[in-house]
Amino acid sequence: MITTHRAVTAVVSGMLFLQAMSGQAIGRKEFFDRLQEAWNNIQTFQSDVVQESRYADGIVQRFSGKLALAEDGRIAYDYNLLGEYKDESLKRPGSEAPSKNTGSPDKKDYSSSTSGSYRAQSDLVVQYLPEQNVLLEGPEDESLLIQVFRSMLGSGNFDVEKFKEDYKVERIEELKLEDGTPIYKMVATPRKGSDVFKWISQAGNQEIAWQQELWVEQSTLRPIKAVLLSDKESTSVQLRNSKINQKVDENTFLIPVKEGTQPPKLKKGSSNQQLSARQKEFQGKPLDEIEVEDGGN
Repeated sequence: MITTHRAVTAVVSGMLFLQAMSGQAIGRKEFFDRLQEAWNNIQTFQSDVVQESRYADGIVQRFSGKLALAEDGRIAYDYNLLGEYKDESLKRPGSEAPSKNTGSPDKKDYSSSTSGSYRAQSDLVVQYLPEQNVLLEGPEDESLLIQVFRSMLGSGNFDVEKFKEDYKVERIEELKLEDGTPIYKMVATPRKGSDVFKWISQAGNQEIAWQQELWVEQSTLRPIKAVLLSDKESTSVQLRNSKINQKVDENTFLIPVKEGTQPPKLKKGSSNQQLSARQKEFQGKPLDEIEVEDGGN
């Protein structure tokens, strides 16, 4: 989920064109003091999401989604694939995905399902894949996307001190979006021994250059965008039409299983060969049994 600098530049060059301004106009202490204050002011949060992922095999995917944060820290994220194409300039030697018998010659197995839902609560994340009608459960610290949302909103156990403990801040840039909105872009890399660094190591990616960007409005330090970047892949998450501290419908946090069905209960050691490699990436460790209520009730 993370691409080359060249690829991320392509993402930014469209609607989110940036114009550099002179120097770094804010000190790190002031930036983090204001960021923590902005996070403290967020009790609930709702937003449309545009997510773009670029992979080393040249595949580019664009998703739309809706994000909600409850006052007690629960997170709901529902997403749908808007489109997928191949960018030959992103391909890296040996990065072609292995051919698989998917049962349909027109079926592409490049990534996770075209739609789905995440629900995060009490350090646990459940991902629902409606196409397979399965639920995947794992610890929150192994769900990178949920961790990105936490880092944008400062929710759960995520605060400035934890961020500075887990990341080395490389720089804070003062920029402008194409519409003239002044922003700060913070660029950071994970410290050795941090949760993110451990996740990279466990995934077998010890040698990749990993970088995270956080874009916030200068006036309010409210989040606009986050980017995860390596030398091979990238994922960007952009928030739009954000609503802060407005009432969130409790039904938002229910898992939207198909009506009249009950997703299979996955146990440790269960065979998950029907899932693609990128779907399995979100599982983390082998799954405990997931109790699910009948969606038809």
